[in-house]
Amino acid sequence: MTEPAPDLDGFYRRFTAWGANATIDGYVDLFDPDATLFDSGMPEPLPASGIRALITRTLTLLQDFRFEPVRHGRSAADPGADTSHLADTLYLEARNSAVLFGEPVTWPAVYCVTVRGSHVIRGRRYYDQAAILPTAMKAAWPNETSAPKPRIR
Repeated sequence: MTEPAPDLDGFYRRFTAWGANATIDGYVDLFDPDATLFDSGMPEPLPASGIRALITRTLTLLQDFRFEPVRHGRSAADPGADTSHLADTLYLEARNSAVLFGEPVTWPAVYCVTVRGSHVIRGRRYYDQAAILPTAMKAAWPNETSAPKPRIR
């Protein structure tokens, strides 16, 4: 069976449309049945069979999640360098936003996506978790009296 040619433009349109109206089913539909997804902080890539559970937890925690593309590109055209192996890869920088524990949060992210047709076969997401950590910590310990106290010896 012949694999479908990579459709980076088609994937980009589908992915950004999902980012403007994030749903569980819409996210799962972005992935090929053989896909893997690797997120910041994961010990190893997640197989496609685990993607629905991951996005369900994510969208439950991050209410009104949206991402806005900032810029995107493909492999750089380096004269003399063979980049044909990257012809199926899209890089996307985005500004993510959501409501976390009742507080609005924003954070930058970079997505590196390898596609088969217009579906993800290999997804990698990179973001600085420190951007949302203060809000998460505030929700976990809303005031100083409930926060664990350091033990001084």
